[in-house]
Amino acid sequence: MTLVVIRILIVDDSAIFREGLRAMLEAHTDWEVCGEAMNGVEGVQKNRLLKPHLIIMDFSMPQMSGIEAAAEILKDSPKVPILLLTLYLTPQITKEAPKREFGQLCRKQPRIILSAASLQYCVTKNLN
Repeated sequence: MTLVVIRILIVDDSAIFREGLRAMLEAHTDWEVCGEAMNGVEGVQKNRLLKPHLIIMDFSMPQMSGIEAAAEILKDSPKVPILLLTLYLTPQITKEAPKREFGQLCRKQPRIILSAASLQYCVTKNLN
């Protein structure tokens, strides 16, 4: 049986957060961070270039929010699962997020992100 490596794109404006998340994700032998972006605009561009299997993206970023970037990404890659991260699950965010069909919304906490990333990918299994 061939091991399938899941390619993950991280989109977050915090370099320290991206670095820490990369280290956590790459501790899994079947996960590879194929790229990083520091804002939504760059995330859209990197998605087109890298064709990741999963995108982990911050909700609040300069230039283009995570929700706006997710909408753009899904125009090009309608099946890519997107895990949108937020520090605070406010009523506005929890109301707005389900209107968009981007994937899953979760708190920006390491254990939650790892389990959500696993579940998100297992549910969608969209390797093209």
